[in-house]
Amino acid sequence: MPSTRFTFTVSNLQNVHLTISTPKAILGYLFFCLLGIVAVPTLHAQKPEKSYIRRDHPEGTMYFIEPQAFKAEVRMADGQESSSKGVADFTLDYRDSTASVPSFFTVAFTLPSANALRQVDSAVLVAAGARLGATAVSERYFVEPKGKKWRNRYGARFEPGQGLRWLMGNPELELHLYSPGLVAVMRFGSSEQAIMRALGQVMAIETDLDQ
Repeated sequence: MPSTRFTFTVSNLQNVHLTISTPKAILGYLFFCLLGIVAVPTLHAQKPEKSYIRRDHPEGTMYFIEPQAFKAEVRMADGQESSSKGVADFTLDYRDSTASVPSFFTVAFTLPSANALRQVDSAVLVAAGARLGATAVSERYFVEPKGKKWRNRYGARFEPGQGLRWLMGNPELELHLYSPGLVAVMRFGSSEQAIMRALGQVMAIETDLDQ
């Protein structure tokens, strides 16, 4: 029985032919091409592919979304509240079936605060008010003074399916952070969410880890 074949034109490229056996990496590339045609007005001329790095390694593929800005509301144990601005980047380390370790998804963030953030107890992925994933696995990259504040850099590791479903989730993407004496809610803007959502779809197409 012959394979199913689809034909269409991408921008100024020649006709593109797809079959059910087309490699997922090619499908991801074509998704980018289509995205550039249909999503430019939504992304306000920002190109998602310029915020994205993909590298193959012996056991799979590393996907990296470059830092995206967020605004945070910080509440201290004594009831004091403050606001802050920071950035977060996202890494999906996809491992194939022969790998010695499983795939994982990491959110690495830099959060300025009045006091040093000595540890992170847990982090929660939230979209439109719904919890899509939680973790107690975190790593401190650095904590350093800068002016009158501290720069706190941590990474929180999640199950890859949780991370991808969060990236592709409804608007109002948030990262909730819990630390001794501090709770922070990090919210991403609409343009950042559009980039995160588009790149999350690319990673899901290539890995199927959102299933």
